[in-house]
Amino acid sequence: MLPATVSFIGKRAAGIADDLALTTVMNTEAPVVIGPSVPATALHRPTVRRTLRTLQEDGFYVVPPPAAGTSVHEGRTTGGWGSEPGSALECAAKALAGRRTV
Repeated sequence: MLPATVSFIGKRAAGIADDLALTTVMNTEAPVVIGPSVPATALHRPTVRRTLRTLQEDGFYVVPPPAAGTSVHEGRTTGGWGSEPGSALECAAKALAGRRTV
């Protein structure tokens, strides 16, 4: 799931499936890669950090944050967590390589 908003990651970590994307992610047996799109201000919130850890603990592959990202909203480099396509593809390759057969 790329880009995954703060709302999406929070709902997923809480087990809420109130739209098609969340329902699909909740019910798939395939590996799921989540590419957060989180503003720098939100990253300082303990709740957001805890939510991202919860997703990883629940077995989701979370794309690691870049050193600096470009804000889609502001058009400038920020300290937020914007998943770059290259990092997302690397994370997806790891997810597929580590996939368990059911």
